[in-house]
Amino acid sequence: MKAARITAPGNVEMADVPAVQPEKGQVLVRMVVGAICGSDLHHLREHYPKEAYPLRPGYSGHECAGIVEIGDGRRFRPGDRVLVLPPDYNGFAEMVACAPRWLLRLPDEIPWKEAVLAQQLGTVLYCVRRLGSVVGADVVVLGQGPAGLLFDQWFRVHGARSVTGIDVVPHRLEIAEAMGATHRINASRTDAAQAIRRRLPGGADIVVEAVGKPETLNLIPELVHEAGRIAFYGIPPKGEITFRFEAFFRRYATTVSSARAQLEPGLRSFRKALRQIQSGEIDVKPMISHELSLTEITRAFRLAETREQGAVKIVLRLGG
Repeated sequence: MKAARITAPGNVEMADVPAVQPEKGQVLVRMVVGAICGSDLHHLREHYPKEAYPLRPGYSGHECAGIVEIGDGRRFRPGDRVLVLPPDYNGFAEMVACAPRWLLRLPDEIPWKEAVLAQQLGTVLYCVRRLGSVVGADVVVLGQGPAGLLFDQWFRVHGARSVTGIDVVPHRLEIAEAMGATHRINASRTDAAQAIRRRLPGGADIVVEAVGKPETLNLIPELVHEAGRIAFYGIPPKGEITFRFEAFFRRYATTVSSARAQLEPGLRSFRKALRQIQSGEIDVKPMISHELSLTEITRAFRLAETREQGAVKIVLRLGG
């Protein structure tokens, strides 16, 4: 079968690998669609021991969906459409085998390229649930990549008074408007902190950090209102970073960090994400910028990393 392989830090390519053989109790899924997540770029650039390369087939795909080829005889049968949340992050492949607990049945009416984005939306829902009510809140979302755009829309749909998207990429800020942002700031041209303080004296009620870089992490104290709320969602770099902790401390904010939503019992947030996409409550279509095949995996990762050609969310046709 065909699968993506990371052969060295920063290098991913397609390879022919032995076909997957499901173990007892596992479900075999013929993959149809996947999507590239910001965390995939972290895995691509990670430096693993030299002897670990090439990394396991399909790594680090975890936003993916497909059709059951071999069921478990109980919950899933051949032909079922499923969202796959592979615990081994091996979803960039033509076939994946995993336990039934990592699968969710997909409604027939959700197109594949929208259904697969329920994975990332699920991680956003897992995060916002911990923030409490957002009705009437002024919100700032740092980073307008795919996750940041989903935060924009969720906050607007659920009653935020204003949602300000901050980024340095113009085309992502354009899409932010379609995804629900009421205000947009290009931080490469405008002092974001000053712009927020002019419009929101004292700062925003809620700040979501969806980038994970030191410069955005250190911007948070300048944006959040005293006793406001902060969500750390972006994956930070490994090791130590310089952080303005005293300034952060003096905001006295309620703070959450959010990761590993797939460990939530019953995959609750991902189930809800599918319902919201199915009902049209959340519209993911505006953020899909590219549809490429698995054979174009190298180009897909390059576009996701460089953000060239208007790249926002890149969907991969894995087979099917």
